[in-house]
Amino acid sequence: MGTAQTTEWLPYTQPQHQVTVNTFQMAKTLVTNKQYRACVRAGACTPSLSNLPPWYERDTNPVVGVDWNQAKAFSEWVGGRLPSEAEWEYAARSGGKDWTYPWGDDAATCEMAVIKGCTPHGGTPVPVCSKPAGNTTQGLCDMAGNVWQWVQDWYHESYLSAPTDGSAWENPAGYDRAVRGGSYESATGDARSALRIGRAPNRPDYTDQGFRPVRAISPQESLPPETANVPPEGTPAVTRHSKHGIEWVAIPGGTFTMGSGNGNEGPAHSVTLKPFQLAKTLVTNEQYKACMQAGACTAPKEFGERFKGDDQPVVGVDWHQSEAFAKWAGGRLPSEAQWEYAARSGGTEQKYPWGNEDATCDRALISGCGRATASVCSKPAGNTQQGLCDMAGNVWEWVQDRYHESYSGTPPTDGSAWEKPSSPYRVFRGGSWEDGADHARSTCRGRLEPGSSLRNIGFRVVRPVGQEASAKCCVTSWRWGSESGTCSDQQTCQAIYGCCIGGDYDPSNASCQAAKPYLDEHGYGNWGFRCANNP
Repeated sequence: MGTAQTTEWLPYTQPQHQVTVNTFQMAKTLVTNKQYRACVRAGACTPSLSNLPPWYERDTNPVVGVDWNQAKAFSEWVGGRLPSEAEWEYAARSGGKDWTYPWGDDAATCEMAVIKGCTPHGGTPVPVCSKPAGNTTQGLCDMAGNVWQWVQDWYHESYLSAPTDGSAWENPAGYDRAVRGGSYESATGDARSALRIGRAPNRPDYTDQGFRPVRAISPQESLPPETANVPPEGTPAVTRHSKHGIEWVAIPGGTFTMGSGNGNEGPAHSVTLKPFQLAKTLVTNEQYKACMQAGACTAPKEFGERFKGDDQPVVGVDWHQSEAFAKWAGGRLPSEAQWEYAARSGGTEQKYPWGNEDATCDRALISGCGRATASVCSKPAGNTQQGLCDMAGNVWEWVQDRYHESYSGTPPTDGSAWEKPSSPYRVFRGGSWEDGADHARSTCRGRLEPGSSLRNIGFRVVRPVGQEASAKCCVTSWRWGSESGTCSDQQTCQAIYGCCIGGDYDPSNASCQAAKPYLDEHGYGNWGFRCANNP
């Protein structure tokens, strides 16, 4: 490990020394924005640096703007840890070969690595695995360039007294943590596998700094097809409590005072609601695409690439398209009363979902906080007490009700939608990334023709309590490489940890639909298990 003084005078990579590394698994790719956002939504990670240019925030780009502690938290969330320096260098050198770079001794070029002069916009990260010619022999991507990578070790000025068993060098502690690999801002020499620098572990403002996790494995354990406990791209990030990837949040029933008494928000009046379940997140592009593929939804209006991330809320859908998705997902659009009751954390007397504190960019994606929609649940500080995301900001939300200029007259008091008398408009709620803090108030309401579609309006779905009983799963069979086996018969989705889920149960015709991979406790396919579609 390290370099010899006779070949190059780099004190911090010396003395060169022998290290024995145990068998381990390393993520094939740097952790992506999409994967990191899943951890944020799960409440296990804090958000990365915000307000970066949109080309930094693409789903498949490596996440940047995370400090060492955030990288460690993600790694632990997926059942791993940060690699030691020894593990990282051993992997970067294609299993400890005496090479300068992951691919050999040929100089680093733009064909092999994302280094200085190889990217647009004056230098930015690019999607992971964009330079396959630079992969290690084992297939690891971006072990040279793209972004620097946090490792577990404290940074020391040399390898004197360093561990020789492959473990992280934690004692004595230092001021900086070691980082490896070079970045899009680095010169050719910085992409060498032995090169190392130190950075402050509590600084999240490095825009050329990312990470990847590892996990330990016994020498006798066979390696599954994927070499990392990191969700692959395309894996839905939400926990599947029902079909279509929707996570439902139970909202208890109760009585509250709806409205504020001001303008079209008055007069304030008492409403009593039965318990219901509301989708934790706005409907995402990924979820809406599934409805299109099933032939139940039509395509939304296009507003450009910055609105198309899988985990961003779908926009460009009118009220009718939103209603069609809701029916396909086994629910409907919420009534105004349900929406406001949920946005006020169960009807509490508060201005915003989180309380009465001002709406800021930490709590809501409102005007001045971003240049487009953001991934759902990217502002956990703004969640309701029940855990609903984006009930203030990101995008407005269609609701079921026809629009009336005030609550005068005979608005329903049972929580149902106000459909009569008729009106040419439908209601939307919640504010958006283009609107100010006043529009993010839980009582604020707007109107629009139901056939209109905008870049700042989306929706979420509601269903009655008790409907979840139909969301059974067909448990069929499992497959691991050449091995296979049969699982037990019908089970509920909540406690399946050993067999795969063959699909969703359709009570209307007692059949299984759409095979899906086994889902672990994070909602991800479990280390290579795949379902056989034989209900």
